[in-house]
Amino acid sequence: MRGLSISLLVAGIIWTLVVAWIYLTLSGIAEPISVMRVVLYYGGLLLGPLALILGPILVLNGTYAKPGAILAILGCAVLTVFVFYQTAQAMHVEPLQVKPPYALYAVVVILVILADAAAVKLYRLSAVN
Repeated sequence: MRGLSISLLVAGIIWTLVVAWIYLTLSGIAEPISVMRVVLYYGGLLLGPLALILGPILVLNGTYAKPGAILAILGCAVLTVFVFYQTAQAMHVEPLQVKPPYALYAVVVILVILADAAAVKLYRLSAVN
């Protein structure tokens, strides 16, 4: 149970870093229309990683293992939707665009599916205890 929690915690931290990287990249390119809109958008993007970080922490703490496992499942579900949506958008290539890195997308999709399986297994293990 400890290894699953740590792997999901690492996935949540990596996802948070990716959202921060997206923000830094886009803020260097364009001026934001409204600060409140930017805060709401990126705050919304950080809800999934927050659930994926807090859930395994609660499981590792041991006091709220089942609610923590449920939070991990919700975070993984949001991550799955986010990754599949982004992958579907990236696979639609216009005629003069460069082909996307298919191997990178395949690896990310496989990792997300493994994270989903880990979250479900973590819930099953926490339900037994």
